[in-house]
Amino acid sequence: MEKLVYFQDQEVKKYGCESLIGFTVVDSLDELSSEVIANAPYIENLFQKGEWGGCNQVYLLESGKLGCIGHKCYLDEEKGQSVYFNIAFVFDPETRTASEEKIIGTRGSYPAGPAKKTNLQDCAFTSGIVMREDGKVDLYSGIGDCESGRIVIDYPFASQGAIVTKFEF
Repeated sequence: MEKLVYFQDQEVKKYGCESLIGFTVVDSLDELSSEVIANAPYIENLFQKGEWGGCNQVYLLESGKLGCIGHKCYLDEEKGQSVYFNIAFVFDPETRTASEEKIIGTRGSYPAGPAKKTNLQDCAFTSGIVMREDGKVDLYSGIGDCESGRIVIDYPFASQGAIVTKFEF
């Protein structure tokens, strides 16, 4: 069983970010523990200094790679805003590399609405995607940390083939 892992502790702060995404393989859920999660090697070069994020949904693709729907964040110190946006990337479990990373939605992509706090006005926290009959996907996101939104986007993993299996966390 393969599992993408979300990190958020003091260890990752040495990389200049709030959290990282790791990846490890276990043979069964019985082997999964907090120690295994804490020691999962993180995915290199996914976040720049001062960025953080997580993985919200993972799909096994026809290519054998993993299609990841997630979020990326940074602090815009000038505006005093935490900026959260929706991302997609492809992870190759063989080479342990991420590729084809792209922004698939921002707060401005969704209808206007309130924010829970003033520093979360630019927050689009990814929920996940749902395939549509027309080949596009519905992208769902928490927005402003107080409501939900949906937009329609192109299928983000077209170069890797169709979805074979979905893993949810």
